[in-house]
Order: sequence, then structure tokens, then C-alpha cells
Amino acid sequence: MIFGWFAARDQNRQAEKQADRQNDYNEDMWDFNNDEAKRVYKFKKEGLNITKRNNERNTQFQEAMSIQQYESAMAMRNYQETEKFNAWSASISQAADQMDFNAMATKTANTQQDRALSEQLTGLMFDKEQTLQDFGMATMGLSLKRKSERAQGAANVQQERIAALKAKGTQQSRGSLGRSSTKAVIGLMAESGARQANIVQQMLFNEQGLDLDVTKLREQLYLDRAMIKATKENIIFNDKAVRTKFLQDQVQADMNAMANIMTKPTALPPIPKPLALPRPEYQDILKPKEPPKPGEVVAQTTNPWLALAGDVVNVASAVATGGASAAAGGSFWGSFLGSL
Repeated sequence: MIFGWFAARDQNRQAEKQADRQNDYNEDMWDFNNDEAKRVYKFKKEGLNITKRNNERNTQFQEAMSIQQYESAMAMRNYQETEKFNAWSASISQAADQMDFNAMATKTANTQQDRALSEQLTGLMFDKEQTLQDFGMATMGLSLKRKSERAQGAANVQQERIAALKAKGTQQSRGSLGRSSTKAVIGLMAESGARQANIVQQMLFNEQGLDLDVTKLREQLYLDRAMIKATKENIIFNDKAVRTKFLQDQVQADMNAMANIMTKPTALPPIPKPLALPRPEYQDILKPKEPPKPGEVVAQTTNPWLALAGDVVNVASAVATGGASAAAGGSFWGSFLGSL
């Protein structure tokens, strides 16, 4: 009977020790988990701060690169605009210089044309003077020839008259005054008159030839004058045409120079300004809360008195069983000892 009570007591003590150990373990694990949760929370929080700093530095770097690219693009844009404006200004200056050169070239060409025109007109004037001189000399020669012909004709007529008078005198000096002598004298005088008439006729014929030559010379003079006038008009017309060509060439050269002027540059398209990059939004690390403390483990114990009562019942049962056995030839104590 007492052994059951002791056994129940020992079992209760063992269960209480096991429960105390479990409670100590649970409390240690609760403390460890709390500390670990705090450490993980601190680690994650520090990691989030590192991520924020890294992202901020990366965003600032990208913004700085965007600003640098914008400034570089603006510098290139200003450089291109300056280059285009300089090229446009240079084309205007070059066109102005070319037009000045064209005007100078036209002026030089006109000066040379003036000299050429003056030389042509001077030569034409000399030709005109030479023509007049030649006409005058030819006319003078014909006049001299006319005078010579007239003098020669007068001399021939005079000589013929003298010859006729000599012949008449010779005939009369012979002393014959008859009709035959008179006829002879008349015949001599008639022959002399005929020869004188022929001389005069020849002189008139020569006069007509000289008049024809003078007419030819005068017609040639008119023709030469007309040719000189036409040549002068042609020279003046050609001079105007050449000067018109000079002006046309200058206008064409000026148009070419103007065509080479570049179009006035306009402002290049604006470069978009860099924008501030969006900042990410971060969610705070969830701060862990302390979990509920582990419940107290209660040892499952057995009331030793109940065990003792059970033993008593068992003993009673054994006693009853023993009485029956005694009747069969056993003893009470044997049964009790057997139960033990």
C-alpha cells in the first residue's frame, strides 16, 4: 500500500521538474526570439537606410549626368548657331566683295572700251581726213591736168595758127595773086581751121574726161563718206552692245554672288531641360511586437492519496480473493504476500 503512494509522489516530482525545465526552455526561447526579432528588425532597418542612400546617390548621379548632358548639348547648340551665323555673315561679306569686284571689273572694261572706241573713232577720223585729202589731191591733180590740157590745147591752137600764117605768108610771097593762089591760101587756112577745131574738140573731149573723173572722185568721196558714217554708226552700236554686255555680265555676276548668300540661320530647336528624377517611396520596416509569453507548463501529477486509496481497494479485493483461496487451502497472508 505505501509503495504506490511513494511511486505517485516520485512521478509527480519528476513531472514538476520536467515542467520547470520546459518552462525555463520556453522562456529562454521567448527571450531569444524577441532578441532575434529585434536584431533582424535593426538589420532590415539599416539595410533600408543603405538602400535609400544608395538610391539617392544613384538618382543624384543620374540628375548630375542629365544636367551635364544638357549643358553639353546647350554648348554644342550655341556653337552650331554661332558657326551658322558666322558662315551666313561670311557669305554676305563675300557676296559684297564679289559685287564690288564685279563693279570694278565693269568699270575697267568700260575704261578699256572707251580707249578702244576712242582709237576706232580716231582711226575713222584719220580715214576721213585721208579720204578728203586723197579727194583733194586727186581733184588738184585733175585740175592741174585740166590746166595742162588747156594750156597744151591753147599752145597747139596757137602753134597751128602760126603755122597757118606762115603757110599763108609763104604762099603770098611767091607773088602769084591769081585765083589758084587764093584758093591755095583759102585751102591752107581751112586746113589750119580744121586742125584747130580738132585740137579744140580734143581738148573738149579731154575736158569731158576730166569732168567724168571729177564726178567719179566726187561719187567715191560720197561713198567713202557714207562708208565712214556707217562704220562710225556701227562702231557706236557695237560699243553700246559691248557696254550692255558688260552690264549684263555684272548683273549676272551680282545675281550669282547673291545666290551664294546662305539663308539666315534660325534658332535651333530648344533642348529640353533636365527634370528632377522621382524619388522612390519606401515603406518602413514593420517593427516586430513581442509575442505573448509562453504559457506556464503545468506538470501532470497524480494525487498520492488517491493512489493510496486505490491500493487500499486493491488490498481489499485481494483480501476477498484470499478468503476464497483459504477455503481452497490457502492462507490470507499468502494471498497478501502474493499480491505484493
